[in-house]
Amino acid sequence: MDITYYGDTSFHLKGKKVAVALNPKKGMPKFDLALFSSDKHEDAEANSFIDWPGEYEVREVLVHGLSVSYGNDSTIIYNFELDDVKVLYLPNLDHVLDEAILEKLGDADVVFLPVGSAGVLDAKTASKVYEEVDPKIVIPMQHSEGEFGPVGDFLKEVGKVGLEFEPSLKVEKSSLPVDSTEFHVLENHV
Repeated sequence: MDITYYGDTSFHLKGKKVAVALNPKKGMPKFDLALFSSDKHEDAEANSFIDWPGEYEVREVLVHGLSVSYGNDSTIIYNFELDDVKVLYLPNLDHVLDEAILEKLGDADVVFLPVGSAGVLDAKTASKVYEEVDPKIVIPMQHSEGEFGPVGDFLKEVGKVGLEFEPSLKVEKSSLPVDSTEFHVLENHV
């Protein structure tokens, strides 16, 4: 699967058979399925979209959406599998997840983790969430645009200083790390 970042909580994941957009924005490549963190969005240019908690199967992609608190509102977090890679998408998360939610989410190969501090996880709390989820790959989101800022604070917290922005990321089940976690900071393509 090829992963491209479009700023804030927006990503495009191109799998072998299906393309998935996470909180899509105009200007993204075409996609078959859109996942939204709330039901307050513009309609997606996709064959299917999900903007409500529940369990779904769309084009052989199993999706599980859970509603969790976000300030005085809520956000929908998702886990799904694409090209045999287990993905955990945590948009707008502002607190550590409780044990019951973690159990429902299950394992994750790749986690999209908010690290921006302004209304979402700060570096220390994001580090705690990462440790609880224990993924093979962490992709920070919802951080300052163009400079490291809060993402740098998070990387320092987890001992991964010196990383540079990457244009995109290719993830395959066979190339996932076995006994470690990789951190990838993606360039914004907006």
